[in-house]
Formats: sequence, C-alpha cells, structure tokens
Amino acid sequence: MKVSVIIPSYNTEQYIVSCVESVLSQTYKNIEIICIDDCSTDGTYEILQSYAQKYSKIILQSNKENKGAAFSRNRGLHIAQGEYIQFLDSDDSLLPEKIEHQATLVSSANSKPDFIAGNYISNLNGKTTHPEPFTENVWMDLIKGSLGSTCSNLWKKSTLDSINGWTESAKSSQETDIMFRLLKNKAVVIYDRSPLTLVNCRTIGSISTNDRAGNPTRFIDIRLSIAQYLKANKMFTKAIEREHFKILFHTLHLLYKFDPAKAQELYKVHLPEKFPLTAASKTSFFYRLLFFLFGFNSAEKIIGKVKS
Repeated sequence: MKVSVIIPSYNTEQYIVSCVESVLSQTYKNIEIICIDDCSTDGTYEILQSYAQKYSKIILQSNKENKGAAFSRNRGLHIAQGEYIQFLDSDDSLLPEKIEHQATLVSSANSKPDFIAGNYISNLNGKTTHPEPFTENVWMDLIKGSLGSTCSNLWKKSTLDSINGWTESAKSSQETDIMFRLLKNKAVVIYDRSPLTLVNCRTIGSISTNDRAGNPTRFIDIRLSIAQYLKANKMFTKAIEREHFKILFHTLHLLYKFDPAKAQELYKVHLPEKFPLTAASKTSFFYRLLFFLFGFNSAEKIIGKVKS
C-alpha cells in the first residue's frame, strides 16, 4: 500500500528541515513526498529544492500566488499516487513509526477505513499537552474537536476525492469541515490512540489566517451546522447537546474579547436562557458567580475591567 505524504508550506524555514527529515525517517518505505510551497518569502522553498534534488521520492511544486493551505493540500491530492494520504503541515513532524503503525491498522481492518483518527502530542510555547481522549462516538468527538487532526490522521484518497477534498474558501475550521462532510457520507473511522504526531501550535505566522474574531465565529458556524444535521437525523442526544452548548459557550467567551457585540448576539440566539455554567467549565469560580448573578454580558464586562 502506497502512502502519499503531502506537505503544504509557507514561511517555515526554521521548521521545514525537521518536518521533511521526520518523513524521510519513517520506517514505512512505500511513500512519496509531495511538497507544495505557497509562495514562501523566506528560505523555505530553497530548502525544499535542495531536498527534491537529493531524493527522487520528493516532488516539489510551487503555487503561482499565495492560495492557502487548503488549496495546497488539494493540489497535492490531485497528483498523489498513494492509496492513503498523510497530510503534514510544514511546522509539524512525525515519529518514525507513525505511517507504518497506521498502515498496519488499515491492513488488519475488516474494511478499509475512510480515515484513521489519530492521537497526537501538541506543543504550545514549550508546553506539551495531549488532546481530550476519544469517546469513540464519532459525532461526539467531532463536536469536541477530538477526532484526531489533519496531520495525525491517515486519509483514504478515493474518499477524499469523492467529496472534492478540502474546502478552499474556508478561512478556518477546515479540519472540522472535511471530517463533517466525510461523516455525512457514512465514513468508516478507525481510532488510533498512539500519539505518533508532533503538532506545533504557533500563535502567529502559521499557514492559516490569523483572524482572532473571525476564527471563533466560523468555529461556531460549523458546529451549528453539525447540530442541525444531527437534529434532522435524530442523532442529537442529550450528551451531545450538553457538549455542544458547553463548547459554544467557551467559544463565545473567547470571542467576547475581540467582538463583544457579536458574542452577545450569538449567545442570545444559540444558548438556552438558563444555560447551566458548571464547575466543570474552564472558567473561574468568580466568573461563574458573576454569570449566575448577572448573566453573560455583565460577567464578561466585569471580568474585562478586573483584568485591565
């Protein structure tokens, strides 16, 4: 089984060597490496050129203009020859056995999965964390954002082709969008709990657009679409509903810092009047007390004044 590794890159010269080396070091050898550079202005493209000249398995192409990660992934997908696809952002890396481990899961499955939801290790400013554990309910995990990630998952090429790949117009939440479309098509999912992907969460300069107000809004929009689909298909269980409201609240809590009016508007429309903010939430006791006494908008205003 051939696996195509697709690496979209943009201005990641300090990470790109470790990224490519992590692929070259894979114990699974039946791979091709497709690098799509998105008009980098640093030394990223030149580094990739040197690798492409040295290794015949590396295919390097460059976009004529900056088009974004989704376009670059789709361009790589179009020329990929592998049965399965390993996407890898150019600031992330794989542990040596990652692809072999997941290829074994594919070969041992009763039916070939449309994607493997893989575990990963996340690094933000030197702090290492793991995502929330899988529930192995694909819809609950999708709502929670814990159905693997772009780079930790392994994707069946023919299935991606059947939904026309990534949504290039989406400025964020692309990962949730593609998994949502796959699940609506009855995708077969296998879970992989082994954390064999290293994901660097950079606050600035990543290939995705840095839009602090727009990103939470799009995050909410896609989850509202998921909830609507589940309701229409009688799959919106009480447990999923609770998780849905909890995630909406915390996203609106984040959005309020950048667009208070939009956050308040969305809160009134999409959260129940008696939303139960519990001690299990990520907010402080002081915030929860203010929320209980005065409601969302007043609690946010008071907390904002205290922090300033």
